[in-house]
Amino acid sequence: MNNLVTAATRVCMVLSLSLFALMGVSLALFPYGADYGEAPLMDQARRILAGESIYKADLSQPPYTIANYPPVYPLLVAGLRQATGLGWFQAGRAISLAAALVSSVFIGLLAVQAGAKRAAGLLAAALFLGHPYVSIWSGLARVDLLALAFSLAGLWIIVYRPQSYRWLAAAALCFTLSVFTRQTFLLAAPIASLAWLWSHSRKHTLPFGLLLGGLWAACFSLINLATQGGFYLNIVVANANQYELGRTLAMLRQLAVIWLPALLLSGLAAWRAIHAWARNLAGQPKAGLYPLSPAAGLAIYAVLALASALTVGKVGSDINYFLEWIAACAILIAALAANPTHQPARWGKFIPAILAVQMLWAVISGVFLYQATAARRWAQIDTYHGLYAEVVEASQKGQVLSDDYLDLVFLAGQPITYQPFEYGQLYHAGLWDPAAFAGQIGSGQISLILIGGDTLEKECCWPPALVGAIESHFQVVQHPGYLLCKPAP
Repeated sequence: MNNLVTAATRVCMVLSLSLFALMGVSLALFPYGADYGEAPLMDQARRILAGESIYKADLSQPPYTIANYPPVYPLLVAGLRQATGLGWFQAGRAISLAAALVSSVFIGLLAVQAGAKRAAGLLAAALFLGHPYVSIWSGLARVDLLALAFSLAGLWIIVYRPQSYRWLAAAALCFTLSVFTRQTFLLAAPIASLAWLWSHSRKHTLPFGLLLGGLWAACFSLINLATQGGFYLNIVVANANQYELGRTLAMLRQLAVIWLPALLLSGLAAWRAIHAWARNLAGQPKAGLYPLSPAAGLAIYAVLALASALTVGKVGSDINYFLEWIAACAILIAALAANPTHQPARWGKFIPAILAVQMLWAVISGVFLYQATAARRWAQIDTYHGLYAEVVEASQKGQVLSDDYLDLVFLAGQPITYQPFEYGQLYHAGLWDPAAFAGQIGSGQISLILIGGDTLEKECCWPPALVGAIESHFQVVQHPGYLLCKPAP
């Protein structure tokens, strides 16, 4: 029976990695945008190459664009594009794919530290890469996996070499790169690292914390000063969307449908690791502090990653908010499965079978998600070609606006002048008056407006003043899946 379960687990690992490769490569090669968030990031990278600032200090002035994230990712995209000549989206997706693989390496190394077996590392990497959310996001030109790779590298350094100032400086650099790729990564790994240092090498904790805080403060101050306050305005003020608890619960339910056994196993692993540490701590002298085991330190990391993931309730959030939590869970699960002494005595022998079933179910779920994402986009390639031709022709006559097809505007060579979702949220927050832009829409400067869906009434993206301007000055023609708005004769 054990041999059968082992064989099944290995087959599931191969299937998981195959799905990751299929999903990632399929999305990476798609010639157009595969996600709304890609085009604004690519536009920022192109602006960087042109020597422009991407952080506006005045939200009321055109172009009506927001840079939601710190600059590391678009800087790397711009550099890779300049060095290789890759297409913009392909350069961004190549970075994401590489970052996913690098993340899996550090996940594996951390699992080996916690489980003391090489098999734990292979299992953790397969659990992570085989998760459908990771497979999808690895093929997108988004910031998250690069931030995760930097963060996991820093965490591994802390666990592996907590008593070397040189390595601690490298860890601080990794965490800084992570935070200045995506700002939400300032929570889980840095705080877990400080907890680890405090229990293992207390004299290094304060210097590390001061170095880390100093680097963050210096980088933030320099960028904010250089952009005349635009950096803070873009990544903090303009990024504070409304939070909805119902959205958080819905996203958690969706994750549980795919990964409930894994979440339960990771919770069990975290509880047992913390419980074992607390029991050892209770036996120490009052002045002593029993060092955290690798598993206990990673349990703290998982709890903090969950806290960060719960911000998924913010309007506009997506499955990318779960990536760090998925990584932490994969490490804990693999360590639990690889170390019999950490398993529950009564049913620990069933853990490998549960994992095999979980991995198979994740593959099945991933196939459905692949059909709904990458495969669906490739099936619509002729529609994309036709719309792209329309956008290219219109871009020679004036400015083109879009929401769901913002990527076509970017690929046509035009700078993005209006980010509908971001400015829609600013409007609802009372931070932007669309009157001036509505006047621009009616002035004849706009040659085409391409809107996804079947209605102009999209509260997320087009305030009433803009809808009124479109209805007054444009002829709206409905097509399956989109509206084509051309200037009225």
